[in-house]
Order: sequence, then C-alpha cells, then structure tokens
Amino acid sequence: MNINHVILLIIDDFRYDHFISLLKENKLPNLGKLKNNAIWGKSITTFPSVTIPAHLTIMTGLYQDSYNIPLMQWYDRIQKKIKNYSVGLQAFEIYEDIGDIETIFEKINGATCNIFEPIHRGALYNYPGKLKAIGKYLYYKYISDLNKTNEIITNRILKIFKNPRKFFPNSQGSPPIFCAGWFLATDMILHTFGVDSKEYLASLQSVDKAIGKLITGLKELNYLDSTAIIVVSDHGNYTAKELYNPQLDFKRYNLFPLQPKKGKGDYDIADGSILALYLSGDNDKTFKTESKLRNYKNKIDVIEVIKNLKGVKWIAFRSDNISNTKGTYIFLRKIREKWEKAYFHYNDMKVRYEPEKLDLLGYDKSKENHKWLDYEKYYTLDEWLKYTHDLDFPMFPDQIHRNFMNKNSCDIFISSMAEIVYNSVHGKVKNNYHIYAHDVALSCSMQVPLLIYNPNLKEKQIPFSKTSDLVPTILKLLNYKIDPKLPGIDLINKKYN
Repeated sequence: MNINHVILLIIDDFRYDHFISLLKENKLPNLGKLKNNAIWGKSITTFPSVTIPAHLTIMTGLYQDSYNIPLMQWYDRIQKKIKNYSVGLQAFEIYEDIGDIETIFEKINGATCNIFEPIHRGALYNYPGKLKAIGKYLYYKYISDLNKTNEIITNRILKIFKNPRKFFPNSQGSPPIFCAGWFLATDMILHTFGVDSKEYLASLQSVDKAIGKLITGLKELNYLDSTAIIVVSDHGNYTAKELYNPQLDFKRYNLFPLQPKKGKGDYDIADGSILALYLSGDNDKTFKTESKLRNYKNKIDVIEVIKNLKGVKWIAFRSDNISNTKGTYIFLRKIREKWEKAYFHYNDMKVRYEPEKLDLLGYDKSKENHKWLDYEKYYTLDEWLKYTHDLDFPMFPDQIHRNFMNKNSCDIFISSMAEIVYNSVHGKVKNNYHIYAHDVALSCSMQVPLLIYNPNLKEKQIPFSKTSDLVPTILKLLNYKIDPKLPGIDLINKKYN
C-alpha cells in the first residue's frame, strides 16, 4: 500500500454503537462499503468529551496535560477572563490559547488543507477564512439547510485535488498531502432534535452521501489508490432527563457566579452533565486543594455544598498531597444514597486507582479480564485503554490526571452522570436549552467510530484504539517520523494481544 495522501474526516457527535446499528440497517451505505476495505473499530475520545479538547487531541495527538485548553468553556484565573469557544469570536483565540505545541498540519512539510476544522494552525490552505466563516455559520444556521455544509466539504476537497496549483501556487501541481474536514452539522442538529430524531439521521445520511461522492471523485481523478481516508468522530452523546439551574443551590450557601469585569462573585461553571467548577472569589490564583475547598473563605465547605447539589453523582478534586510529578486526587461517588471514596495516585504519567471500599468505576466488569485490576499497581494510558475501553469511565484515571495537570484546569469536576444537564453558563441561565449533550465519562459519550480506508486494504476490525493514535497513524501512512513523546500509537502496525 503506497499512500501519498491522507484525508481526515471528522463527523461531529457520532456514537460508536449508533454507527454499528446504522451499518447493520444499511442506512449508511457508503460508510458500509468503505468498511469492507478498512481498518475499523471503536476509539476512545478525550475526557471531558467536548468539541474543542476532543479536536485538539485528534489534530495534535496530545491531551490536556500538553495543551493549555482544558475545556470548551473555562475560566482564566490569571487574566480573570471567561473562555467560551462556542460564542462570538472566541473560537479564533484558540491559536493563542493552545500553547507551544504542533498540529498535524505543522508536522507535515508540504501542501495541506483544512475545510471547517477549527484546529488548523499550519494548514497552507484554510477554508473558509475568518470573516467568511462567520458569514457561513450564520447563513447555514438561520437561513439555509445546515446539511449543505457536508457537501461543501467534499466538493472543496475534490476541487483542491483537481486543480492543486490554484490552491497551492508553489506545489508544482501536486495534490495535497493531507486534508482535514469537519462535518459540524450533525452536532448542531442533534443538539436541537436529539439522537433518535429523523433530522439527525438525515444529517448522518447527508454525510454518508458526501463521503460517497468524495470516493467517486477521487477514483475519477485516479487518486483513490494512493489515498487513505480516515473517518472518526470527536465524541458521542446522551439524552438527559431534565434541565436544572445549579445557581439556585449555590445561592443558598451565599455563593454567587463570578463577574470578572466587576470583580465580584465566587465561582464559575458552564452547562452540561459535567460541571467544571472554578473558585476564585478569595483572589487566590492557584488551584484549590482539599483543605481550601473544605474552608473556602474561612467559612464554607464547598465539598459538602456540592454533595447537596441536585443530581450530583460524583465529584473529583485534588488532595493537599500534589506536586508536578507525584500526588493524589480524591474521587467521591454516590452509591445507593451514600457517598463512597476512592483515590487516584499519580507518579509522572502513570496512575494507580485505590478504592476505600467499593470499586466506584465498575472496572471489575471488564470483558478483557475481570481480575486484571491491581490496586497496588500504577498503569499507563494504554494499559487503562486495554482494560477499560468496553466500560463506562474508559481510561478515566489517566484522563482525570491529564486534565488536572492542565495549568488552566478547574478546581472540581462534578457530574450528574447524564441524568441532568445543568443549564447555567458563566452565570447566565439558558432557559430554552436542550437535554442532548456529550460531556460525560460514560461509554455512550466516550466511544466513537474509527475507520481507516484504502481500496487496497483488507477489512480488519480492531477491538479498541484512542483518538490520540490518529496523528502517529497519519504520520506513519505518509512515511513521516513519529515523535516518541506522543502518547498515541501507529494503528497500521499495532498488534493486539
């Protein structure tokens, strides 16, 4: 297999189990055909499973311990500024916020292009530009059919392959080495109508049709045999039972949302079944560890406040015993109306899981080996992946560690485990919001489909992978050197025991 071009296609908000069921029902015929000549299977995305961190992992091969962005929405303690990449022009600040790391575009020395992908630093050709992106977003969201963006992506890629000199004047007529395209319509439609709606299915089928057109076009241009097409999603989804405003509970304890411009308030949180809580009302710009959480402003036990927050099922925070290389996180989970405790001990990038009494993550249900877990052992990322990919909380001890290592991370993670979507966004309540979300550490949100296609490949189903494996895989396909510091593994040559 001689690969000269790689096209990465990201279908936003697509669960692995739905992918499998829709293929069996022949509702995605083009993806079904690709599977016959593909390495394919289940991949585990980034936690929390939200768009920007998930895309950062796909496009850099790294996790939150390496890039500066912990979440889709977060609070910058130093600058006292709220970050929300889903509104206004803040998405264009990602390049400044991301830090000194390389994207896949920057790793590839040659003609590269991006269609709609938000993490595109280093792409030689980017579509659309900033002003056009704003215009197109507004046009397709409020005026036209969002699904038309799916066809735009594959049409634009085919135009670039057909006339590369127009898009890469210095390429001597060679087509792009690497292209990325983001099918964003599926996510926006799911958030409005839900995963079981005819509108969401129609959006997926629109993507499937666009991918079929891409395959036909590449074949007509005689590039299909030398091209690898990778299809993946950034996260899955769930349907919560209700919306709830958590500010009501915090207010009872005289805790109020931050107003950075006025210098007032105690906390910042953003919507979801996962809440990332930032406490900065005491003007402390560092992380709050357990002792400060238990005695916030010398009078409030924030942990006990959160335990009484409606719908909370688990809480995670830093113990006082932390450093850059060693330390402990505390994990509390409500089991049969009683709060149980466990610990995540880290030693560099290995993590040990130690429950006080009960296995709070359900890892004893692993299909791989129900006796695999040694509470005295520190495990690597790939060891957590191997034994927990088929469970809820896949790779969770590793992922919670990497997020807490991020310099912009929250003080506390809170979860209703997909039962409640908290509709408070940086102090504002979204009354007309939705219950269709995708942030939790459950399999429905963390398991996504992955498919690596070339007409010369034989079908091979892999039992598991992680989305950080994509960058090493792309580099391997294109015969580039793989940075050994990347946490991912080349999937083309990976062997499974």
